[in-house]
Amino acid sequence: VLPGAGPAGQGDKVIRHLASGVLGKNAPWPFRQDSLAQEIEWDGRDDLGNPAPAGCKVKVGLGLDARLDRILGWSPGRIVNISGFAVGPDGKIYVLSGGHGTGGNVAPSLRVFDSAGVYLRQICPPPATATPEKHELFKWNRTVWGAAVPARHRAGFALFVTAPHPPERQTPVVTGSGRFLWTAVIGAEKELRRVLYMVDVRDGTVAPEDVVTLDAGCATMGGGPLHMALSPDDRWLYFGSPETGDPKKQRHAMP
Repeated sequence: VLPGAGPAGQGDKVIRHLASGVLGKNAPWPFRQDSLAQEIEWDGRDDLGNPAPAGCKVKVGLGLDARLDRILGWSPGRIVNISGFAVGPDGKIYVLSGGHGTGGNVAPSLRVFDSAGVYLRQICPPPATATPEKHELFKWNRTVWGAAVPARHRAGFALFVTAPHPPERQTPVVTGSGRFLWTAVIGAEKELRRVLYMVDVRDGTVAPEDVVTLDAGCATMGGGPLHMALSPDDRWLYFGSPETGDPKKQRHAMP
């Protein structure tokens, strides 16, 4: 059911979905089975049960031309558990969050929005064309036919990642060369270390040289939130942590 008096398909919006399905002996309700002649009653309300606006018309589609109408529930532009975000030189907003996992393994997510907050694309997890050589963030398995696939945690609920904990709250940055920088604490309890990941914002690649240990043993910056700031010339990256034991070491600079 579409509102308006113009020809169907010219800017009309569907306000009520009355029925759909294949006719025949197994036709679903409210269609009559084994009949090409069909009658469907409409109560004059939209999909939410509200009274429909005046001047609506009914459209019958027989072409089986599938089109996206709407997304119900989850959508890539809706984010929970935001760990941090940064604005790149191009004005786009890069949002880091931790997905849901079990057993402490939570795959990080990195998505891109425009300056108005409209979702554009996802950088991490990577696309299906990803290869182990360029995606150091994830653990990989080999299939019996030799293909590399991201390792999955238990029942496939989350990707195995080299950072076994969700990203802590932090202030990431985007460099002028197009790399999103964020940190994570990885390793066993007695061998913890804080690692800097440098993600290429074009395709989500994280090569081996893009993973750098910042704080072995988490002795200087601790294991909690870490904040970063980038110098205007992209030459210096500054770190600050509220959990640093020595106040003299609260700020570090790396060329």
